[in-house]
Amino acid sequence: LVDQHRPNIFTPAVSNIPPNGDVVIEIEYQESLAFRDAQFTIRIPTAITPRYSPRPPTDFLIDNEVSDGWSMLPGESPQSLPMKSDLTTPNNNHTLEIILNPGFQLEKVESPYHEIISTPIQEDSISVKLVNGMTRADRDFVLNWKPQSNIDPSIAFYSEQGKNDRFGLMTLLPPTIKSSEIMPREVTFIIDTSGSMSGQSIVAARRSLMTGINLLSPGDTFNIIEFNDSAYPLFKKPQSYNPETLSKAMDLLLGLEASGGTNMLPAVDIALATEHDPNRFQQIVFITDGSVSNEDEVFHNIHFNLGKKRFFTVGIGSAPNSFFMEESARAGRGTYTYIAEEKEAEQVMKNLFRKISKPALTDIKIIGQGIYEVTPDLIPDLYQEEPLMVAMKLSPSIKDIQVTGRLGGQAFSKNIDLSNLKDRGGIEIDWARKKIGEWQRTLFKGTPKTKVRKEVLELALKHHLVSPYTSLVAVDVTPIRPGDEDLKSNSVTPTKPKGLKIKMNKTATGYEMILLVGIILTFLSWLMISREKVAT
Repeated sequence: LVDQHRPNIFTPAVSNIPPNGDVVIEIEYQESLAFRDAQFTIRIPTAITPRYSPRPPTDFLIDNEVSDGWSMLPGESPQSLPMKSDLTTPNNNHTLEIILNPGFQLEKVESPYHEIISTPIQEDSISVKLVNGMTRADRDFVLNWKPQSNIDPSIAFYSEQGKNDRFGLMTLLPPTIKSSEIMPREVTFIIDTSGSMSGQSIVAARRSLMTGINLLSPGDTFNIIEFNDSAYPLFKKPQSYNPETLSKAMDLLLGLEASGGTNMLPAVDIALATEHDPNRFQQIVFITDGSVSNEDEVFHNIHFNLGKKRFFTVGIGSAPNSFFMEESARAGRGTYTYIAEEKEAEQVMKNLFRKISKPALTDIKIIGQGIYEVTPDLIPDLYQEEPLMVAMKLSPSIKDIQVTGRLGGQAFSKNIDLSNLKDRGGIEIDWARKKIGEWQRTLFKGTPKTKVRKEVLELALKHHLVSPYTSLVAVDVTPIRPGDEDLKSNSVTPTKPKGLKIKMNKTATGYEMILLVGIILTFLSWLMISREKVAT
């Protein structure tokens, strides 16, 4: 049984495993890969950082949900990290092999966090494996591959004829921006200093923030908002970038330490409430591991209060909440990136600021007779080195489509000829998955849950997809266990993400706070009873 918790978090449940036996399960999924920073990337999650739930402690007590560990998904999943001082967890070892058929000559294939070996297996394919074979599942696996420098990807449009409809997937490369077209900016940095950022994450976050501040230009304005249990802005409103404000920012940065809960809503609200200066790009750069369980509340606030601002996320750590990173950037019409280690921070932030300093195309629309159900429905801005991907339903007779927008202060329009399309597999499934995501996003926009459930259920059943309302069930009818024997049920303890350090004295929140309070109250009760006996 495979259940979905988030679009990128699933829980498998396996029954009737015989003593010392094996059960082999094969699960298939697909995703579309974007071309970013002059290369293709796939991220395969193998670990999860515990999520913080902002629910009041009384809720936990009433529900009897007190756990003896750091809950992975509070109130949703039984898995938890033990609260031992060293947080010892099993390896949950895994192997991995990727058969890569890129369709072009490669300049490089690399994994930044794992040692790999690449072996040609056919004229146009290579096999990528982990050098060490069985590997501890404590950080996401990332694979990058880059075309040879003389190969320039161009506009691509793929389509597939379904049973009743044709489906399309368009990739649009950004036009070139001249430096004279860059507007001054107002940048608000939000930095997460909650307990889950302890260890190498807070070090990488500080380095990222320092690099971001140093990349500001004279004439820009900025502010910094630190948050854990509460939010603490450096300035009441964004200030000019100058030696005096830079000195105050550096003082704040040097004092940043990780502790407390992950209550990000107040920080997001402060950043979104800043008045808009029409002569500046207003940009919010959110540096966090995203370890919260109330993502929808944040998406809701971004969607309804964004205005002309743009929201960018920087995922920190070996296993950040990529669902939060990508969806909040989508709601904020921005983009996202990841920093797993301190040594990456400077280059990644430089790449990000190079992009956001000059959005290539804004206010984008897809126009054409015979185009309907385009996703995303709110198309984000197009940035340098980051193509735009749009999925859609098409009329079988469609001949061309038009992409419009604004390039700097000028109108932009480009026609794409669709008269010679060839069928490609997977486009229909890709559209259906993206469409399910669009319907789920309407929840934080106010669409009734009953309406969303109906639409998602219909799409998921028609295209055989896992969703919040559908699960995959595989049944092996071969008898294994006598019917009169009991089953023993256990949840698998997850692996602690690499570099994660959680300190009880600083981050006793959620389940852990309840456990700690319970211990203290028990001790005080015992002490009072003992004193009464002595007095008697």
